[in-house]
Amino acid sequence: MSIQNSLMNFLKSREKGLKGIISVCSSNEIVIEAVFKRLKNTNMPVIIESTANQVNQFGGYSGLTPSQFKEKVFKIAQKVNFPLERIVLGGDHLGPLVWRDQEPEIAMEYAKQMITEYIKAGFTKIHIDTSMPLKGEKSIDDEIIAKRTAVLCKVAEECFEKISINNPQTTRPVYVIGADVPPPGGESSICQRVTTKEELEGSLECFKEVFKRERIENVFDYVVAVVANFGVEFGSDEIVDFDMEKIKPLKEILAKYNIVFEGHSTDYQKKENLKRMVECGIAILKIGPALTFALREALVALSHIEEEIYSNDERKLSRFREILLNTMLTYKDHWSKYFDENDKLIKSKLLYSYLDRWRYYFENESVKSAVHSLIGNLENIKIPPWLISQYFPIQYQKMREKGGIGNTIDIILDKIGDVIDNYVYALKE
Repeated sequence: MSIQNSLMNFLKSREKGLKGIISVCSSNEIVIEAVFKRLKNTNMPVIIESTANQVNQFGGYSGLTPSQFKEKVFKIAQKVNFPLERIVLGGDHLGPLVWRDQEPEIAMEYAKQMITEYIKAGFTKIHIDTSMPLKGEKSIDDEIIAKRTAVLCKVAEECFEKISINNPQTTRPVYVIGADVPPPGGESSICQRVTTKEELEGSLECFKEVFKRERIENVFDYVVAVVANFGVEFGSDEIVDFDMEKIKPLKEILAKYNIVFEGHSTDYQKKENLKRMVECGIAILKIGPALTFALREALVALSHIEEEIYSNDERKLSRFREILLNTMLTYKDHWSKYFDENDKLIKSKLLYSYLDRWRYYFENESVKSAVHSLIGNLENIKIPPWLISQYFPIQYQKMREKGGIGNTIDIILDKIGDVIDNYVYALKE
């Protein structure tokens, strides 16, 4: 049986010697390939997710609709022979997030359309997020959040039922809900807020009551996880480490509702912290920015190697760092609310900070062309081993042990894979 068909049982029983599942939230093809290659021989399932602003009915910042994202993910999996039955497609922060500057009725209508497209495309792990105020709303309470969540759940269920008529084998969606949700993409300032036991239980009871009132009480049985603030976060310059003691009171709630926690913003956590998170019932470990952060580190390191090799012929240089920075400075929408452009370190923060805002520019034609030029310039030449040692010391040691130096793309994929290793460690018995 595929993991898609048994995700609910898997999460609720955590069989097969695993305590949870990795959820990769990225549309970057290099990252997705690195994840598949790293997990290929582990027999571990994986959730590949897209966020509402990343992939939606209008294309999102990735330029992909849900069906196009699915096609892209499966194509990458087939390229590296990763079993499709071990892939769960997930939607993250699905709701009115993208349209929060619109009137509530309009924002929710767009959200309904988006949910429908995700279900039609075969996404089966659906995080519904209605926690954000919309135009004209200073704040919203659990009742409004639960009501909007129920509306979107109903849309998802109706779409699934229509599909099932002609295809009874269609995998039903399962849901992740929550009223106290960390914002997607990181925060401009660190918030160490931890959801209290009373807040979490109160919101879950509210969801349950509203679902009953909306006559979708049975759908609550398909809620597999809840999102809350677990005190893990990252900002531009710092990482808030997980504190197990603060979360222990919340764990008591899981058995009552027969659910698990979905952990957002687990990026950059130490592997021992990730293991502690799993022990506290955070069985869905979401990661995204830390993977593109590793990709960017690899590309910057390679750009330095490129400059060393082509020092006598600068016309061949990709100028990756220069093009990326100029693109970000020209198009400020993806970072302006996070950084002060008059900061003396603004250029460094745009390229290197933990917030990893560069990931929003990967699909820019100039940036993508520079990446392809960079890899192409180094792919078919022998890079001196001492340069690899200088810029990729961990990969250098691995290659020495294997008796050879890999090619450029192998180095990139392996560096990203090192991040995934921490999650594999956390989830194995």
